[in-house]
Amino acid sequence: MQAGGPVPGKMQRLLNALVKEVAAAPQKLEEMWQRKLEVESRIITTETGSEESHALWNQIHQLNKQIEAAKIRHSSYTAILNLYAALVNAGMAESAQVVLEALGANKSSSSTPSPGNNTGAGENNGTVQQEKAQEKQQPQQNQHNKSKQQNGQQSQNSDTENQKSEESTGQFLIKEIKPGKKEGTIWAIAVAADGTEYNICCKNGVAQKASENIGKQVSIMYRQMDKNKLFAAKIQ
Repeated sequence: MQAGGPVPGKMQRLLNALVKEVAAAPQKLEEMWQRKLEVESRIITTETGSEESHALWNQIHQLNKQIEAAKIRHSSYTAILNLYAALVNAGMAESAQVVLEALGANKSSSSTPSPGNNTGAGENNGTVQQEKAQEKQQPQQNQHNKSKQQNGQQSQNSDTENQKSEESTGQFLIKEIKPGKKEGTIWAIAVAADGTEYNICCKNGVAQKASENIGKQVSIMYRQMDKNKLFAAKIQ
């Protein structure tokens, strides 16, 4: 099979960029997790329902999306590198080049930045494909900024609606209470209806309500902070 498309030199640059991004991914993910932990610690000390609280929850929402995108990208690029190496080791160099050509074509056809740029993993900005993508995106970015200025109030309303939609309600059995680092904050160790155990952050009046219901099943309105960590907005 004949390999067409970009010249080998361009393929080598693409391969180098791919290896760099895969190698840098664990550190980038660690940095995003650290930022998320910092935001979570600020949420605990912020007044529930305040503008600052809504802004911090928006940051959590965005960081969750960035972390998920980075994990998917890392898995995909690792799989591509493994396939490339397997083909080369099997003496199928032309097929290996076709794999890189397909990746290069996909990058070139996209008019939006790669997820790596959004999450800080921009080691491959020097490639020809990304330079073209950046040129295409600049007019779109200018138009986006203009639209953003004209619709500032609408964006604020949308953020508030998103925060409300992220709240869920569930039944939990409160097993025990542990003190938090800040005054007026506790962590309730509770079990959901499906048997999953959660650490639930409770503040002020909600903390008092949780303390009064140790060993009892209650209805909790909450927001997801992490896989097994929730923030209680209301306990009934």
